[in-house]
Amino acid sequence: MAKFKKQFEYDSKMDEEVLNLCNAMNHIPGIETTGSCCGHGAESLKIFFNVTSDRGLFFIGRCVSHRYWKYGYLWKIEIQIGDRYLQGVLPITYMLHSGPIVGKDAYMQADKLVENMEHHLNHKAFMEGFGYKIEDFDLK
Repeated sequence: MAKFKKQFEYDSKMDEEVLNLCNAMNHIPGIETTGSCCGHGAESLKIFFNVTSDRGLFFIGRCVSHRYWKYGYLWKIEIQIGDRYLQGVLPITYMLHSGPIVGKDAYMQADKLVENMEHHLNHKAFMEGFGYKIEDFDLK
């Protein structure tokens, strides 16, 4: 069974509560996390990320969807728009967040999301049906 095992290096100290989900997201081709916050028990868990491939965004969107994940009706992916146009790139960032869920419930659901992402990674019909190849995911 394929799993998201690689531990990525981050510029600053990462909140432990978001580490597994950030690592899983960084395994997905076309996805790069840029920031995160665990909410410190009072706010929703948030992970900011850039998308260089719509296939990566589709993979995460599918895993977060209420149709394919128990908590998908609570979690959301939103588009964040920046104010600076840099080197021909529009300032678009995405944010995955736990919606109204905070604290230990959000952290548990984040771990369940990683499990759902691994389920999709190992779902032969899904992977073949949408043209994903296991070697495209950074699983080393």
